[in-house]
Amino acid sequence: MAVSDQLQGYGRLATWLASDPNFAMGRNYADLRVRVRLYKQHKVEALKKRLQELDEKQHKIYPFLLVCNEDGINANHGERDKLMQELDQALREHGEYAKFSTFDFQPFFTYSFRNHTKINR
Repeated sequence: MAVSDQLQGYGRLATWLASDPNFAMGRNYADLRVRVRLYKQHKVEALKKRLQELDEKQHKIYPFLLVCNEDGINANHGERDKLMQELDQALREHGEYAKFSTFDFQPFFTYSFRNHTKINR
């Protein structure tokens, strides 16, 4: 579709930007992606610390507690299960987000031999 076939506004702008790879531009929001990723990482670290504290607390009561995951062996199995489920969810969120938050963007300045001065209005 020609740029001139579009009404003025986002439709025409989108058609024009899509007409040549050198026009491809848009915000990546890299700083916000990094902040969210750091937040998710912090969440995982906090859960990791809670698990280590629980391990230490329970190890004092029963030194062989962490050898087995069978029901009934662990006096606070419910607490550990809940924490492990939270950790599993946080790791999944972090992992899924990490897949889609890479810094995959094009440089702003690329050169082409196309005549950009002539645009249909």
